[in-house]
Amino acid sequence: KTKKYKRGDLEISYCRNPRQSAANINKRICECNWVFRRLAQEIGTSKSPFDSAYIERMKTEETRREAFTPDELRLIGDNFGKMPFVRPLFVIAAYTALREGDICTLRWREIDLAQGVIRRTMNKTLRRVEIPILPPLAAFLEEQKKETGEGEYVLPEHAKLYLSNNATAISKRIKRFLNMIGIEN
Repeated sequence: KTKKYKRGDLEISYCRNPRQSAANINKRICECNWVFRRLAQEIGTSKSPFDSAYIERMKTEETRREAFTPDELRLIGDNFGKMPFVRPLFVIAAYTALREGDICTLRWREIDLAQGVIRRTMNKTLRRVEIPILPPLAAFLEEQKKETGEGEYVLPEHAKLYLSNNATAISKRIKRFLNMIGIEN
């Protein structure tokens, strides 16, 4: 998308990279503005060309999806056998509300089964969280520990994909699974 704006008599246009969200573009503009404000005195100007008075911010697209209905959750649970890769993602997400990346990179050292708590620094926000481990999640983690307990990650296959800059492969598998069982996503 090409954006145009005027600064005095000058008309300026720039092409928006379609792979970047409006929120990311706005963030970059704010970062450039911050740099210019810090350097204003040294470069002999009092105004930043990235100020919102000159550059109109992109409108952010809102996407929404309601949570899964009880029927959809039953359908998901009944069909894990069709794609076993997604089961741990859904089980851990259901009991922790962790994001996909946090689930994929969950380490055994962050899980205290004896005290029934997960202590983790979130990938996206860098906030430290403590999540109680409910009995169904504890049972799943005990089962998983028998399979992968000697390794660093709770879900080593998922961690390997996620950390090898192939995180989209995980999302694609989830979408493929949901499409396969008839849930629009």
